[in-house]
Amino acid sequence: MPPPKKIEDAPSAEKKGEKKASVKEAAPAAAAAAAPAKGSSKYDETYFGQFPYCGGFSVNEEDVKLFNQYVQDGSAPKGPNVQRWFAHIGKLQEQNAI
Repeated sequence: MPPPKKIEDAPSAEKKGEKKASVKEAAPAAAAAAAPAKGSSKYDETYFGQFPYCGGFSVNEEDVKLFNQYVQDGSAPKGPNVQRWFAHIGKLQEQNAI
């Protein structure tokens, strides 16, 4: 039986001259792929389980709009991920951070 390959013997993207995507480069693409369809405000438990904000990894105007919609409707968000998001956005607004 041949000996196992060493890690440095294994092919890698860097050895082939290809650039590996960094986490920072991959994050916006992942957020865009998981984002609801344009014009939809369907940010649900699953979405907020993957991303902390409506825009993915940074707060934006969609977060403010959705937060204000919950406040105006007088409806409490359902599910722990949406509740966490709601409490966080509320705290940011109290601190005039957004």
